[in-house]
Amino acid sequence: WWKNTLKENSCATGPEIPNGVWEVWPTQKECCALYPQSEVCETLNKKEEENPPTPFPTIGAANLPDFEDVVVKFSGSNIPVDVSVVAFQKQLLDVLKIILLDLADEYNTLKILGLEYRSVDSRDDDLIYDIQVTRQDGITFGSIIRDSIRENISFIFRDMIDWLDLQGVADSDYIDLQFCFD
Repeated sequence: WWKNTLKENSCATGPEIPNGVWEVWPTQKECCALYPQSEVCETLNKKEEENPPTPFPTIGAANLPDFEDVVVKFSGSNIPVDVSVVAFQKQLLDVLKIILLDLADEYNTLKILGLEYRSVDSRDDDLIYDIQVTRQDGITFGSIIRDSIRENISFIFRDMIDWLDLQGVADSDYIDLQFCFD
């Protein structure tokens, strides 16, 4: 959400932030707090009026999100200095995609919503990936995904070594890539 540059005192949103826009808000509510007269804010204000606070606390069942967050972590060390860390992280991400797609073929209820690398500030550090899958009653996909990674760890390691060899890295056999089981 950002200030609409085409209309005064108005909020806008879209798939890409326009060039020259520097103030961005993560939610419609935050943008509308600054520009309440915006057309897109009128529906938000009406929703708030329809659901006023109750005079007494209301306690209900906790609403779980429709997705399950699965965090997978690899501990990498001895990654050669002539290798782009970003390219290494992307290659590992691509290998994880292959494993997840194979797993989705095996479990037709597994719907993968996202897979991304979580940025870490160090070169020889943990490589953490966040996976979001749809939540299914009675199924914990996190353990299924981690088990599949464990079963495919030799494939992952071999693919990463092959990729390093294609990059022309001479000492690729010395890298250490461990899947963290916690």
